[in-house]
Amino acid sequence: MPRRVPLLFLIVLSLLCKAAHGKPIAVSFRARVTTVDDVLHLSVGIVKPGDVVSGYYVYDTVTKRPVVSNPNSGGASYSTPPYGIAVNVNNVIFRNNPQHVDFSLDVENDVNVNFGTGPVTTDLLTLNSGFCICSKAGIVVDSIWLELADDTHTALSGPAIPTSPPKIWKWRQQSDLNIYCEGELHIEANIIDFGPGLSMFTPVVSITPNSGTFLSTQQFDAAVRITGTDVASAIVKEVTFDGDNITNDFHRYQTVENVNANSIAFQVPRVRLPVGAHTLKVTVELANSRTVTTSATYHVLSATPRGSSAADLQLSQEQIAMPDPGLDLSN
Repeated sequence: MPRRVPLLFLIVLSLLCKAAHGKPIAVSFRARVTTVDDVLHLSVGIVKPGDVVSGYYVYDTVTKRPVVSNPNSGGASYSTPPYGIAVNVNNVIFRNNPQHVDFSLDVENDVNVNFGTGPVTTDLLTLNSGFCICSKAGIVVDSIWLELADDTHTALSGPAIPTSPPKIWKWRQQSDLNIYCEGELHIEANIIDFGPGLSMFTPVVSITPNSGTFLSTQQFDAAVRITGTDVASAIVKEVTFDGDNITNDFHRYQTVENVNANSIAFQVPRVRLPVGAHTLKVTVELANSRTVTTSATYHVLSATPRGSSAADLQLSQEQIAMPDPGLDLSN
């Protein structure tokens, strides 16, 4: 007769098997780009050697991966948000896919590593994310790696997951950030420093809509959104339309919306554009006088284009013409 397992035991076992998560810890960093390998020229206009990029990663110290073979190794694997890593490369974001988190943190204390000159006793701290995405269309990201190495093996005192940002001066041998993309695009950078929370992460500036096709009779609501830390002090410093400075007009019509503690939006309702292709460029001044510039491109068709219909243009409900007054750039 089969042995019956008590229901209470099964419930307790299922609870123990579930991954326990602690309070998320965010660490930010800055890095200087050293190498851009780009066979297909996917990164043209995005990044070049010498650029300083920023990023952050999120982990906790409760989630732990059992390690039996090596008592000097520790770490954790994460499969749910908010855990993961993000890198801001001149306002283009490379990050783990929040819909498919595959993020790991590995700690190795006093392990033998061969860097090409024979085994060396080394401390290693490695972060790796697969299933990554990019905010720029056409770039497919394979993985993001961040690896710290110290051949004096004094950076770590054991295999425990760190509770504070790494001290960069302790990692004397290697402090590399690597972004691997399809099409043989590889961006490599050296970590400059780490900081708590999002203190070193450059806020992201975006324009909505960031592109689109409209009719000349249409109006749409435009917004400049800033996401990151210290956004309360951000200002829209300059706005140009096809090279003409329209900053004063933008400020005259703008309204400010504090979305949350880490996001602010400058909104301008009922924008109208003339027929043709147009570029809207915005420069935002952040804390410490840092500036970020981004742009959007719009294509505006005549209200009654020959051989076209509203259905052909696939216009959304938000793009339907609204009554004046508004910011009219069509004159």
